[in-house]
Amino acid sequence: MFITCQKIRYKMLKRIKKPLIGVLAAAMLYTGIQCQKKYYFSNALKETAKLSLDAVVNNPPDIKDNELYMDTHMHLKDPSYYPQGIEEIVETSMKKADIIVVMTHNQGDNTSLDYEKFRSYVKQNPKYSINDYGKYLEIKTENDRLIAIKAQEIRSKSGRDVLAIGCDGTIGSYQDIRDTIKEIHSQNGIAIIAHPMSIQKDSSFFGITLADKEERKELEQLCVEADALEEFNSQNYLWLCYSNVLTEAFAKKHGLSGTAGSDTHFDLKQVGLSGIIIKKDLLHIENLVEDLRKAIKNKNFKNHKEYSDPISFFRIMAFPLLKNKLSDNLSLYTKLEEF
Repeated sequence: MFITCQKIRYKMLKRIKKPLIGVLAAAMLYTGIQCQKKYYFSNALKETAKLSLDAVVNNPPDIKDNELYMDTHMHLKDPSYYPQGIEEIVETSMKKADIIVVMTHNQGDNTSLDYEKFRSYVKQNPKYSINDYGKYLEIKTENDRLIAIKAQEIRSKSGRDVLAIGCDGTIGSYQDIRDTIKEIHSQNGIAIIAHPMSIQKDSSFFGITLADKEERKELEQLCVEADALEEFNSQNYLWLCYSNVLTEAFAKKHGLSGTAGSDTHFDLKQVGLSGIIIKKDLLHIENLVEDLRKAIKNKNFKNHKEYSDPISFFRIMAFPLLKNKLSDNLSLYTKLEEF
């Protein structure tokens, strides 16, 4: 009975995938048409094509032998969430990236796997050989290697998020964003302004809106203090896809370093969707975080950009948000969740 239901659900998802892609493309096309400047219009249409293509075609990064691939933005669940536990996390990540970040939302977040728990689980598994450098781990098997770095995504009081990668300790949330960036640097970490044109606002239906003129003006001042902007985020779907276009244009205009990241939320299929490609000789394991900071700050990397599968996005990102908004109408949410 269970297998039959799964088959029916899979067939239904395959049927609605193309219409979903059409909706995504139409949303981006509409946004592009609203743009008065040809540059934004042209790039919005290109992003539409990419959004649609990535939904049906796998586009792995092109990594040369002298390069490493890093997913700069990831959130994972406790190993018990995955059928094969910590091994599923580590070995899936090994296949998709050379370096990952084990990132929580804010301080004391209990919804995602933090670095200390990750490190503990990995060390308890005899399958892995470990070199522990404090705020990052080198994990080895007979045939492969993975580096995992401690990280946080920190919400500021203005609604902007900052990625804090490789800090000595933890950083408190809901501070002035400038204070957050200063504290990251004081803890020898890398400060990247996450999805800078997508701002968290409770007044919005999905809780996220595109940055307005004042917020874009503020970004001009902030980017001087941060190490980089997150130029591309794989979870910027629907109208938020346009925020990737805006951020890329902003970074280009101001000569800023712009990174890419998957913003994986618990679904291991999303790991490595987007990230940065760096030459091996720029990174030394004994001084990894500082070398990485210099490479990012000096733009000594390439970006790989790919969008999430729409089914994965809606299941992991959109439906939980809808659940919060539709808490007074749980029957409607239940129908959406069954989708």
